[in-house]
Amino acid sequence: MPTERKHFFGFEVLSAENKTEKVQSVFSNVATYYDLMNDVMSLGTHRLWKSQLIDLVAPENHDLILDLACGTGDLTRRVIERSPNTNVIMCDLNWSMLKTGLKTIQSPFVSTIQANAESLPFINELFSKSMIAFGIRNVTDVPKALSELYRTCKHQGKVFIMEFGIPASEPEKTISKAYLNHVLPLMGDMIAGDKASYDYLAKSIQKFPNNEQFQSMLYQSGFSQVSITPILFGAVNIFSALKTK
Repeated sequence: MPTERKHFFGFEVLSAENKTEKVQSVFSNVATYYDLMNDVMSLGTHRLWKSQLIDLVAPENHDLILDLACGTGDLTRRVIERSPNTNVIMCDLNWSMLKTGLKTIQSPFVSTIQANAESLPFINELFSKSMIAFGIRNVTDVPKALSELYRTCKHQGKVFIMEFGIPASEPEKTISKAYLNHVLPLMGDMIAGDKASYDYLAKSIQKFPNNEQFQSMLYQSGFSQVSITPILFGAVNIFSALKTK
């Protein structure tokens, strides 16, 4: 009998249903402060990281791009600033995050849908490119979400995933963990009045697979030519993958 996959909510092991429910509760709680907290936590550098991601995506007018786990639509805004006639579908399971993003995005080329990354309501081989920033670690069943990204990606299409990580070398590794375990929850408490949600976010980063493990997961999902672009010694990483089969 196959071993049941563990689903971590921070360091806590939950059932798949309970993890999904608790993660959605976290993002409903932080939706109002999400963009502000991103600026504060990264000292604004998340904007540079996301611009670097969009450089890799290189949106063009003929593209149909999926912005998965789009949150408040930060990536979509950057796409339409770079290429105003590119079609983008924003997809997130959390309606509070989507609703917050819709207040600042007005384009006839952008549409939204509330859906689970593990069961996307799209036909096969629809998107020329898909992107997800800081969202894949919050998915309950990551391999299933990667399979859905592969299924909905066109032949020769590309997927770009930006995610936090833990640097492999010292002293960066120790500094990163100290920031996550102590500074981040404190900032969440002081600015958003929500220490618990940011404590979860910090722990979720530490439980996420390392670069080699996640790269292997992308290959196992069917992707080819998986490359990793590390930022800040690997505290942030961009995974780029191609669908060739």
